[in-house]
Amino acid sequence: MIEKERLKELISKASLKKNGFADIFVEDKTATILKFDNGRMEKATYGKSKGAGVRIISDGSEGYACVDGFNEQDIMEAIKIAGNISGKNLASKEVVVNKRCR
Repeated sequence: MIEKERLKELISKASLKKNGFADIFVEDKTATILKFDNGRMEKATYGKSKGAGVRIISDGSEGYACVDGFNEQDIMEAIKIAGNISGKNLASKEVVVNKRCR
């Protein structure tokens, strides 16, 4: 998992104004689900997910973007996208949304 101090450095690059706010939500989750019917196991499911979500609030507008995994370049891109959505214009390229945040 990415270190807390490194996340602070990354989010500080959002260059927020005095009235701006940014946060990063990080999740690393493992789940095991067992389904029983009349005492007999019918189904077993195992899953693992990890990723980060970035929220930027600037001048009353809010932007959110997420990534799967903890790659720093992906997190920086999510910061730029969330900034663009909030009107902060942190990235100069067009934003294309093609993934759904979990």
